[in-house]
Amino acid sequence: MSTGLIGSALVDLETLRTYLRKHDTEDDNLLVMLINAITVDFEAYCNRTFRFPMLTGTGLAFVDSNPDTITDSGGGFVKAGFESGMAIGVEGSTSNDTEAEEYLTISSLVAGTLTLLSTDAVTVETAGQEITLVGLFTEHHDGKGRDWLRIDNPPVREIKAIWDDSDREYGADSLVDSDDYLIDDSGMFVRLDGSTFGNGLRNVRIVYEGGYRTTPDSLALAACEQVSIRYRQAENLDLGVRSRSLPDGSTTTIMVDPILPQIRRVLDSFWIPSEG
Repeated sequence: MSTGLIGSALVDLETLRTYLRKHDTEDDNLLVMLINAITVDFEAYCNRTFRFPMLTGTGLAFVDSNPDTITDSGGGFVKAGFESGMAIGVEGSTSNDTEAEEYLTISSLVAGTLTLLSTDAVTVETAGQEITLVGLFTEHHDGKGRDWLRIDNPPVREIKAIWDDSDREYGADSLVDSDDYLIDDSGMFVRLDGSTFGNGLRNVRIVYEGGYRTTPDSLALAACEQVSIRYRQAENLDLGVRSRSLPDGSTTTIMVDPILPQIRRVLDSFWIPSEG
């Protein structure tokens, strides 16, 4: 039985039901499983993550408990996709918003509680105000002596920190000043202004908000189309296998490509090549 949509799901259940013109909930568990599977398939095809974990609600509270915690009365942290070790940003709070170059880090979590690193501090704030927690990407790259860095999950919305450290300790002394880099118009490249990254192995570390808060329409439609194909196959017990007659009278079986050309064209527009 499905446990619900993953946090990075490309389309929600209501949108999919509308696309399929389904007015009942009889197959909701199957549809959720298909949405999750198609999301994973699309991300693997495009070599990227489209959507980062995000949770918005009025049930979020901040607790000064050493280590400090963030709690959710709805118990939605795990379902939203947050994980131990993930950096997060805060928006909409009274006293705990993370400004530019600021973020918190999850040490551990359960459904209703995020425990932060002992070095992170929050101000006590009770639930009631609509607050958003945003998951951030943390990546490590080889500097290669270049003045640019291609990130893995564009578009970049905000860079929280960049380190350049050949020893890979990523301390405060290896932080790159925010005045010394910029995000290019594509949202895919970070460029240094007047300098280069070191020529090292995984010497560059970057924490940033990237990907899409809302799935682009073309990608959401492609996800609906692909789920529809898989759903109809499940209804008809069709595994995408076809028989073909050969000139000598025998038959052979072939696998039919489950990705329609129009869907493949959409995915190709979001594809990120592996960096050599």
